[in-house]
Amino acid sequence: MSGNDSTNAQGLPAFRRSDVLLALGLAAICTAVLWMLVPPADRCSVSAYREMAFSPLTLRAYPYGRRLLTPFLVFLLPFDIDTGFRIVTTSALYLCGAALFFLLRSWGVSQRLSGIGLILFYSSQTLEFCFANYWFVDPLAFLAYILFFFGLRYRLNALVCASLLLGTLNREQGLFLIPVAAVALVDFPFRIRRLLPFVACIAPAVIAALLIEFCWPRIADVGIGYTHSAVMADNIRETLRLYQERGFAILLDQEILRWLFAQLLPWAVLGITGLGRRDLSIAATHVVLVLLPMTVAVDVHRLVFYAFPVVLPLVCRGLQFFEDRLSFSRYWISVVVAVLYLRSPLALWPLVLSISALLWILICEWKTDQEKPSVK
Repeated sequence: MSGNDSTNAQGLPAFRRSDVLLALGLAAICTAVLWMLVPPADRCSVSAYREMAFSPLTLRAYPYGRRLLTPFLVFLLPFDIDTGFRIVTTSALYLCGAALFFLLRSWGVSQRLSGIGLILFYSSQTLEFCFANYWFVDPLAFLAYILFFFGLRYRLNALVCASLLLGTLNREQGLFLIPVAAVALVDFPFRIRRLLPFVACIAPAVIAALLIEFCWPRIADVGIGYTHSAVMADNIRETLRLYQERGFAILLDQEILRWLFAQLLPWAVLGITGLGRRDLSIAATHVVLVLLPMTVAVDVHRLVFYAFPVVLPLVCRGLQFFEDRLSFSRYWISVVVAVLYLRSPLALWPLVLSISALLWILICEWKTDQEKPSVK
């Protein structure tokens, strides 16, 4: 499946049973390995989320108070707060891995390289952080992002709408997906009839954001003083000062890039080869919009990781392009990826996960070979 075919396709695709088994099984292995090997943090570094889980409808300080979905789900679970957060985080990251596999397949990536992409996702520094600091809202946000881009690939407007709404309720950064949806869904020249589906997709998320921003503070009787203009102004001033001191070199900071597969970014550039104009526009728009919140936020390391739904498919496309053109054995590319990633600070994770994944892939491919009828 080419990039253009997958983007312009209509309706839910039919994946093979082996795809489903590989996605669910490999995600389960990687999640279990991280659960066992990543020790939980000693304390919650953001107490607001934990407090919201005790009373999710109580207004909290900006920006944590408008990130409702994760604390509300924890509130609904019949467990203590910390156990509830760990269950929600682990479940979300497991679903992220399984959904990411299908997203990679929708980009035309082979089954084996989609499995490698899933391994790279779980081997990232960000995922280790999420497993250790399980009180954060990022795992559900990652899941919303993956479902959003999968919906765009196949024009599943209901899925796009639901992921936008859930992503916005979970983290205000979800609103930055609206311009990406505009690039993908709005045809030029504008026609009202074709604009209506886009408006319908974004309306629930926009309405929810406005209600949380302006109506909820009044209902909670804290007055309009809850508006965030002063906080935003302080953040912008601090960001401008930072850029004046370091310039845009901050975006090339080694510590920041390490959170977004820095060693593999050249493969993402190679993955642009043969990409359709619409897919390229979607990828470029998303990367730019991921960088924008970094100008009004402090924890930029985790924010840059939100580009992974387009960076990882491009990395896998680049690996596939390289493998196809040089006629490598299909396992050589796995060795190349492992060597590159073993140079990262998290050397243990790629090693353990790669061994688990390679065994799984070998078993699946062996079974596939056994099922094929012999040609005489």
